[in-house]
Order: sequence, then structure tokens, then C-alpha cells
Amino acid sequence: MIFLTVGTQFGFDRLVSAVDAWCASRPDAQVFGQIGSSRLQPSHFEWVQWLDRSEHVRRLRDAQGVVSHAGMGTILQCRDERKPLLVMPRRAGLGECINDHQWTMAHKLDRLGLIRVAYDENEMPARLDALLENAPLPAAANHRDALIARISAFLNALPT
Repeated sequence: MIFLTVGTQFGFDRLVSAVDAWCASRPDAQVFGQIGSSRLQPSHFEWVQWLDRSEHVRRLRDAQGVVSHAGMGTILQCRDERKPLLVMPRRAGLGECINDHQWTMAHKLDRLGLIRVAYDENEMPARLDALLENAPLPAAANHRDALIARISAFLNALPT
């Protein structure tokens, strides 16, 4: 089962739609989604708007892979749980967030080989297929402090 989560602050219609379209073309795909305040109601996978924290953790732990916005909480949680993760960053130009911090962060972590990224909905089907075939990334326990230090340095270097 793939666990789709869009976070707690905003819906993410573009991501929800891309996963729903992928599921439509793969009737055997098992996906459960936490879709937040999305305006969409997916028809090809089971979903809820919100999950409490314990249910969110359970769903993530039980998943074969996770698909998410590029939120650091989910990225770090998946690294801790050794779950394969695919992110699609929200884009400010599409009205999904106030700036492109998710795209910038996803791009940097992708270049470091720490996460898998679909930069738009057109890349999503192939990346979802690959997600199911890939082994989990290494546990974050060995890399967490270094990762946090690199992320902090990167964020502090951004123009304000």
C-alpha cells in the first residue's frame, strides 16, 4: 500500500489528482490518502481529509512507500522509518504556497541523493512505478545531524 499525505496546512490538488490518475491506470494499486483541504474527491483510491497523529504514524509505518508534498516533517519521518518516499514540491507560481521553498529544498535533497522527486504531475506516473521497486533509503539515524546542519546552512544562505 502507498500512503499519500499532503500535510496539515493546505490541500494539494495537483498531487492528489496525479495520484488518482495513476491509480486509474493501475487498478491493482493500493493507495490510501490523507488529502487535507483538497477540493478534489479522488475516485480511484481510499482517502480521508485528516488523520490524527497516531493514525498518520500507523499508516506511514504500514505503507510500502509514501508520496507527499516536500515537507521536512514527512521527509525526516520517512528517513527515520526507512520508508521509500516520493515528493512533489508545492509551487508558489501555481498558488500552492507562498514561496518556492519546497521546490528549492526538494531539488537540493534530490541532488544529494536523499529523496526521490517528481517535480510536476507529468513525472509522477514513472516515479510512482519506480517507488514501488526501490529499496528504502538508509536510516536517518546515521545522517540526521549532518542533514539538519546542511539544511540549516542552506536555509540560512537563502536571500530574505
